[in-house]
Amino acid sequence: MIYIKFISKICIFIVSIALFLFSPQIFSKTKNIVLVHTSLNWSNLVLEKTKGFKETMGNEFVFIDLLLDIDNVSLADNNSMAYNVVDDILKIDPVIVYLMDDNALSFVGKYIDKSIPLVFSTTGNPYQDDHSWLKSARNIKGVLVRPFIIKGIKEVNRIFKLQAKKVLVLMSDTAKSRRTLKSEFSSQDMAESDSLVIDLFISNNLADWKNKILSLKNDGYDMFMVADALVLQDDFNLIKQVEDTVKWISRNSSVPGFSMHDEFIGRHGLIAGLVSNGYFIGASVADIAMDVLKIRAGPNLIVQDFIQAEEFKYSQVQVDRWGLKLSLPYHYYMVAQD
Repeated sequence: MIYIKFISKICIFIVSIALFLFSPQIFSKTKNIVLVHTSLNWSNLVLEKTKGFKETMGNEFVFIDLLLDIDNVSLADNNSMAYNVVDDILKIDPVIVYLMDDNALSFVGKYIDKSIPLVFSTTGNPYQDDHSWLKSARNIKGVLVRPFIIKGIKEVNRIFKLQAKKVLVLMSDTAKSRRTLKSEFSSQDMAESDSLVIDLFISNNLADWKNKILSLKNDGYDMFMVADALVLQDDFNLIKQVEDTVKWISRNSSVPGFSMHDEFIGRHGLIAGLVSNGYFIGASVADIAMDVLKIRAGPNLIVQDFIQAEEFKYSQVQVDRWGLKLSLPYHYYMVAQD
């Protein structure tokens, strides 16, 4: 009898432990977070944004990256690819989704189930054009990083004391560049700011870019700015490697060249530029995501956090090559990279 009672107590103990371990509160579902971006080559900005977001969110989450490679396909394929990403998100069943750039916000955000909280980072005016759906959205919050092409031009002009009067901005013809054009240039092909004349050149054709670079000095330009990620094609419609294009531009330009993308700045690339601090952007979005997850009632309105996430990067090799000097004082965090 004593033996039977002892066995019964052990069985009750084992059952209790099993119920405890496998209760919903203890054995809860994995906390998945989906990150959607459209950079096939994992640019420095994407890597830094991803790092800032993940490190700030912490180790209790499982992060799943989904790629939306829309710059290399037609509009119909873009929509098809977006639907596939949305389907993947539904299958993953994340606690929150981070839309990491303008294209992810435009092509994916509005189709995600409204019960899933969304966070985003973007530039420009999020209420216009492809982002107009945000006016009625109730499941999204985000960080708005102001475009700063004109600001970047003024800063390199000031920091290097170039005294430039005429500047050319070169961009690929993409949805993002058109939004930037509307935001900073009022959809015109030129702008004037503080005695600076800023012309805009937009093309996806590599030969056109090369012709423009070779004629810069003859056309009266004092400097140029590469303002986007270079989605360029040759005469056979083959997309060219960005690194090769930047090296060619660096070797063949007759006036100083700058960029808003830090991966274009270096000993074989362009001189310098005011660039986005990706880590700070990602961390800022993570702060918003944590707030959303804590209240879990979901964001009931869109909140724009305007942030100045900028740092000045330069190549000392290129600075020396062009005989330039950095002037003091600096208004930004300065980073040398070669």
